[in-house]
Amino acid sequence: MSIAFTKEEIDLLTDKWSDSEISSHTGYAYSRVWKARRHHGVKTFTQKTGNIKIGKTGEIRKKGSVRGAIREDNLDDHYFENIDSPVKAYWLGVLLADGWSSLRGGVPKEVGLALKVKDEGHLETFKLDTGYSGRITRKLNENSLSKDGKSIMSSIRITCQRFTKYAIKAGIKLKKSGQLEIPIGAYNFPSDFLRGFADGDGSIGTKNFTIICGSPDFQTQLMLFISDHTGHDLYPEAPLSPTTGKPCERLTGYRKDKPVLDWMYKNAERYLPRKLDKYYKYWK
Repeated sequence: MSIAFTKEEIDLLTDKWSDSEISSHTGYAYSRVWKARRHHGVKTFTQKTGNIKIGKTGEIRKKGSVRGAIREDNLDDHYFENIDSPVKAYWLGVLLADGWSSLRGGVPKEVGLALKVKDEGHLETFKLDTGYSGRITRKLNENSLSKDGKSIMSSIRITCQRFTKYAIKAGIKLKKSGQLEIPIGAYNFPSDFLRGFADGDGSIGTKNFTIICGSPDFQTQLMLFISDHTGHDLYPEAPLSPTTGKPCERLTGYRKDKPVLDWMYKNAERYLPRKLDKYYKYWK
């Protein structure tokens, strides 16, 4: 995929517009704007000015100011009440893989999502879709599967009772709640849900692609889910994790299973850019 802007062009645009505004004004997908800016090492509007743009109004406020008001003015707290769009189904999959929900005193507290720091732009896309205006934080993960056992994670925490209530109802499991289940809403837009889950817990290589399942039961559920919609049975495996020494259930697809990837990425509205790049590079 080519870079949408030269360094001079994207630098000039970010002097006055956020990434989402650049996308809206130029017609380029948000992911392409973000990719161009990161490719050229150009700072965002907020990084340059210390200000943020508020929702669709374009109002400018100082970064970090009146966070409560910003959240209430812009967060779509009914976002997961109904999984009625491909984009919502996609984020449902991402959150099932890399997100969590939590309670405080039995009352819905927050929804969180953590990704590798190199995918921080994807958190910005999630914020854009939900209207959330809070900050992204970074933290060292010392239990990473990376070679040195450490990685930097970027995360957001949406503290809103109504938003969390609907997310839990949609199928976003409570933190440390045990095994996963395929949410009912996933069946409304199955390819988008699977792409989201695979973006969170999957990989695409030159010869195969994998989806991490986390438990034997969910591995079976997901295999049947994929088979029902594509006619392809991915290969179930459970190699021992190098970190925990326990079985790590996953599904693996090979060249004969390419239609599964084609189905996942057909007419995709949301995707993790680096994995889409691998799909085009190795499988198209």
